[in-house]
Amino acid sequence: MNVFQLFLKSLYSPKIIAYGRLQRITKAITHVLLTILIATLPSGIAFVSTLHAGVSQLQSALIADIPTFQIENGQLSVPIETAPYINDQIIDGVFILDGTGTIQNDDLASYGSGVALLEREAVIFNHGESQTISYGLVLSQEISNDTLLEVIEQFMGIFPLLAGLAILIMYIGLAGASYLGISLLAMIGLMLKKRATRLSYGQLWAMAAFSITLPAISFAIIDPFFISVPFFFLILGSILMLFLAIRSIPKPKTQTKGHK
Repeated sequence: MNVFQLFLKSLYSPKIIAYGRLQRITKAITHVLLTILIATLPSGIAFVSTLHAGVSQLQSALIADIPTFQIENGQLSVPIETAPYINDQIIDGVFILDGTGTIQNDDLASYGSGVALLEREAVIFNHGESQTISYGLVLSQEISNDTLLEVIEQFMGIFPLLAGLAILIMYIGLAGASYLGISLLAMIGLMLKKRATRLSYGQLWAMAAFSITLPAISFAIIDPFFISVPFFFLILGSILMLFLAIRSIPKPKTQTKGHK
């Protein structure tokens, strides 16, 4: 059974997960890399799509007739000091320009989606989800409407490269975290197995590697596109799949003494 067959069948079959204990450890490691790659793509694509849309909207807002502003020493200053500038006509969502500190990052959820240039950071937000960019981290010199527009044009020119790099970093981080999680899951497996079931830690590690398939893929699809799912359910689902796999292993037959 090749890696792709194991991947598909480990989505629904505890027996296949249990069968993983008989595979070489290299196949289990390859399975984890494949699973994390597939699980990374939805959230990575959602992140890149949100960032691209937000930057494009910011570019449109800068081209439109908005108040002049300056970002200097990591802080935004605007000529309007009495109230934030809020406009829902120039982009798909709301554009906010606030150098007074009146609007904070936590307040943006009430505006739905859009782009906000706040006192010390730019925020791309979408119904509670947000991407924050600190001026002090990305800007080393004074910047205004025109110079920021030039920076955005340069950024959009290399955006495909940056998007690929961001997804790669996300993948490496998740892969590293998954190996740690699988090791801990295998230790939990030592407590779940019955004494009559003889499983080594290495076998349990391989089973744990296949146990994360369904929870990881489900979490990757549901969380970025439908509803926010607590990470606890990913852990609980993996433990449940490992438990079912252990239960599916036939108990060793008891040897009976022969008659002389």
